[in-house]
Amino acid sequence: MKLHLVVPLLIVVALLSAACVPVTRPLDAARDAGAMRSVILTAFGDSAGTFGETQPFLQALQDKVDRTGESAFCEGVYEGELSGQPVVVVTTGTGADNAGPCMQELLSWYGPRIKEVIWSGIGGVTPAVGGIVDDTGQRRSGATPVMIGDVCISALTWNWDLHFSSVSDWRAA
Repeated sequence: MKLHLVVPLLIVVALLSAACVPVTRPLDAARDAGAMRSVILTAFGDSAGTFGETQPFLQALQDKVDRTGESAFCEGVYEGELSGQPVVVVTTGTGADNAGPCMQELLSWYGPRIKEVIWSGIGGVTPAVGGIVDDTGQRRSGATPVMIGDVCISALTWNWDLHFSSVSDWRAA
């Protein structure tokens, strides 16, 4: 084979090999690498724990280690302990388009060390009759909390997963 053909071929192979590296890499060694962890998934919140579904978990989290910078898909990843139990509190972002890749990344990082996965937060109902927070993220005046175990039955529902839809989709054309 002629050298002028081999060199470009080797360059192409090298570039393709470099492009095929995983998007994420395994998490750097955790503090207690062998510990079984509960994974708590929430859709939204901030890293300071000042609002959102992540708030109560981050406020109670002891020995918090922020691993968000190591994640390509999750909006927030925090290791620590809740009530003496090792956990990972994760902000996935809203919708299945965010939660799926984030969960896949967590499975690649923690694998068999995941004890359980707890989905916490939005599932079609707000934490208060009429909504508990206002548009600034503060508790709405007069909001009556919905209690654990309450059931929301709606006369009109549809998959609201941030896909292309509108409230008029249910009407006949």
